Amino acid sequence: MATNLSGRKSQVSAINALSGNVAFILKENADNIVNSLLSLGERTEVLLSEGFKLTKDMKTKKIKDMKQIDDVFEKILKKLQIKKA
Repeated sequence: MATNLSGRKSQVSAINALSGNVAFILKENADNIVNSLLSLGERTEVLLSEGFKLTKDMKTKKIKDMKQIDDVFEKILKKLQIKKA
């Protein structure tokens, strides 16, 4: 019976050691996941900022282009009005 008890103690010791290793691995994986998420979050902020800047630039360019188109049409209309008169 003493042999059986010492065998169980060694099993418990092995399980405890294994549990400690598993806990360490899980903690390391969790830390890596958190660090990856933080990095991705920072990159997302940069991309959003760049996206907003690009959107603003595109709106500005669109307005400029629309003004140029309006100017061309106004010139054409003036020429047509002159020809009618």
